[in-house]
Amino acid sequence: MTGNNSCSPTLAARRISLMGNQLTTLPPKLRASCLRTLVLRGNPIQVLPGRLLSDLGNLMVLDLSKNLQLKSLPNSIGILELLVYLNLSRTSIKKLSDSVSNLKSLEIIDLSYCTRLQCLPVGITNLRSLKFLYLTQCGIAMADGGMWKRQGLPIWNLTSRPMTMVDNYLTQRASLEDVCRLSFLQELSISCSDLPLPTALSLLLKLRLLRITHFTRCRSLPDEMQSLAELENLRLMNCGNLVMLPDWITSFVNLKQLEVNNCPNLSHIPALHALPQLMEVRLIRCSSLKELPTSFTRARAFPRLHTLEVSNCGLLAFLALEHGTMPKLVELDLSSNSLKNLPHSLKLLNNLHTLNLLKTPIQNMGEINFASFPNLKRLFFFSDDYKEYLLPSLLSLPALHLDI
Repeated sequence: MTGNNSCSPTLAARRISLMGNQLTTLPPKLRASCLRTLVLRGNPIQVLPGRLLSDLGNLMVLDLSKNLQLKSLPNSIGILELLVYLNLSRTSIKKLSDSVSNLKSLEIIDLSYCTRLQCLPVGITNLRSLKFLYLTQCGIAMADGGMWKRQGLPIWNLTSRPMTMVDNYLTQRASLEDVCRLSFLQELSISCSDLPLPTALSLLLKLRLLRITHFTRCRSLPDEMQSLAELENLRLMNCGNLVMLPDWITSFVNLKQLEVNNCPNLSHIPALHALPQLMEVRLIRCSSLKELPTSFTRARAFPRLHTLEVSNCGLLAFLALEHGTMPKLVELDLSSNSLKNLPHSLKLLNNLHTLNLLKTPIQNMGEINFASFPNLKRLFFFSDDYKEYLLPSLLSLPALHLDI
């Protein structure tokens, strides 16, 4: 176990994995200067010796997750200047050492399910390489908003749920208002059942992706969100009281993807047809949505849209299409609706690759000339009743795969 002259003569290993080995203690020293990856996941380790880390100056990956007895890190953690990945998820860590702010190469910190974590060191905002900070269901209290004003993190993935702490620890929840002070955020995922959407979302001017789930008190989006001009991806899921999407969403000229899923009271969708970058619209399980805006099928509507899904909704009609609408559409999903007729103008969608009509009682299928869809590859429909009418036009489509 000897290495070359540039490495320790004791241990030349570059990767050590001791997952699930019931380790309770670690040696005070480990001469392994060549070590790049140390995985100690799933052990009952209580203490990480400070001297041990001082021997691991080239370490890049340290995984201490699922060490349920681990309550702290030594100050020597700060000497790991090459560390890129630090996983402390599902540990009993209460506080991170201030020396963590010296980890200038660190890109990922995972503190998910650290339910006893009380705070983050102020210096964490000095980690300029940090890309992902995971705080899903952790017990952190971000009451001191001052540290968040430093605008340090380029990307933040956070699921904030109300947490009730045990063993007399903190009962505060992570404050979304504080998170919103991170003005360089590019991605944000929030999930909470008993809070309104914070108006401070308007501060996230660099936000590209916003995922909102389980906000049951949300009937619409706060007007302050109009400032999110850089938004490219908006997803709203399981918001049971969401009634409408505000018309000002049409000002999001950079929006590429919109999904509204399992919002049964949603009944109003704004005229999205003029959004120049919009490529994907998915409206799923919105049972109160009976109709789409008439603008959806106007000439030159949705110039870049390639996917339109309106499935498991209450849709009663699909409007006649004008020439030039959705010129790049390749996927149309109208499954599980109450539609009875398709417009003959559907043939204008001649770039269509996939058409899904499963569990939708279309009565005029025999009137549709599928030879008008030369690029059609997948067709889903529910009944055999129209096969004899469809076969002549379907035979002209050699790439077609039928799902009936």
